[in-house]
Amino acid sequence: MGFYSYGRGKNMRAKKMGMTILVLVGVITSSFVFMEMKNADAASIGRTLYVGGNGSNNFTEIQDAVNASLQGDRIIVFPGFYGNVEINKPISLEGENAFTGAVLISADNVTFSGFAVKDCYRAIIIEGNGNIVSNCTVLNSSYGVKIHGDDNEIYSNKIFKNLNYGICIENGKGNNISGNGVYRNNYGIYVKDADNNVIEGNVVTGNTEGIKIQGGKDNIVRGNHIVENSNDGIYLCCDSEGNIIFENNFIGNSMNAKCYSRDNLWDYYKEGNYWDDYGGDGARDIPYGDKDNHPFPTPYNISIRPGKIYIISPADGSNVSGTVMVKGISEDGERVEIRIDNGSWKKADGMFLWNFGIDTEKIANGEHHIYARCGNSSAEIIIHVSNEGKMPSFGTVMFLGTFLFVMTLVRRIKAQEKTSKKGKCKN
Repeated sequence: MGFYSYGRGKNMRAKKMGMTILVLVGVITSSFVFMEMKNADAASIGRTLYVGGNGSNNFTEIQDAVNASLQGDRIIVFPGFYGNVEINKPISLEGENAFTGAVLISADNVTFSGFAVKDCYRAIIIEGNGNIVSNCTVLNSSYGVKIHGDDNEIYSNKIFKNLNYGICIENGKGNNISGNGVYRNNYGIYVKDADNNVIEGNVVTGNTEGIKIQGGKDNIVRGNHIVENSNDGIYLCCDSEGNIIFENNFIGNSMNAKCYSRDNLWDYYKEGNYWDDYGGDGARDIPYGDKDNHPFPTPYNISIRPGKIYIISPADGSNVSGTVMVKGISEDGERVEIRIDNGSWKKADGMFLWNFGIDTEKIANGEHHIYARCGNSSAEIIIHVSNEGKMPSFGTVMFLGTFLFVMTLVRRIKAQEKTSKKGKCKN
């Protein structure tokens, strides 16, 4: 009986020890799991890197920041001019009036916003999927934005004065092109052998061809303002079938629509398009063979974000002399006006790309503010004028005069104190 009791007690102690070990193992394992989850959450939140600023996590070039980044990181780029960049990681890049060279997005799930891309052969190429390009200015290049991937979003951009196309989708599907201003390109929006894409809410004006669909199927073209393109507002060819075109405005194009393919739909649930050349006799024929069975009697209300204005030279804070040419960009191509300090507004030359000459010999040396405005948008820089033999500016004269007055006053006070001390010593 005693042996049995001893053995039973031994077994109980062994069980308790085993339970203790299991609990410890569980606690340690849980700690590791918690730490891994915490690290994973931190990685998913990502870091913030900077380009063109000061302090830690700051880089001189965008490409250097991209190379140093990790998945989920955010890169903020301050104003300045930067080189070409390839984005090969799922990260976010945000420009603050920053200019870049050519951009290649080869990764998936990249966000690229707030940049101006100009004077390139191919401005932006998207090879990945699920990327976003927004609030950018793309101009003065041979090719604008080229999309090869799927499920990308191109929205709220201004794309103009590119020699070939503004936006092109080639062999991609599920892409969304919305809310863009597409002006003065050869092809505004070009869809080539690409299916199931959406082109919605864009302003397409002043191009040679507004929208061209070549060999594309099942695309939706909806709610676009297609105005004053010199050839066709929209042109379908090369077995482009199953496309739906509705709720668009076609105004002032040389030919509003031309279709060499069949089985496309020009109205949807009794909602057609507005045609400025519609005669009001039922359906609106589409050369050559299709019809809009429900043309809309008045233009649709279609709006996009207002245009921005940039001053690209001289750089903010520059030291200048002689004649200075102020150059900039107006996204909407409206008349630009310039003002120096509190002077009167004067018209600049040019529209999308504008310039204004300033003879700094006619203004005082020192700091001056240059303002530019176009519509409701404005920009400002500071220049420092330094011409030999010129009087300094009024502000500089006032500062120097005040400084000299204070220094003279201090010297007089000190002299009086010395005289007073000498008098006390004699007594």
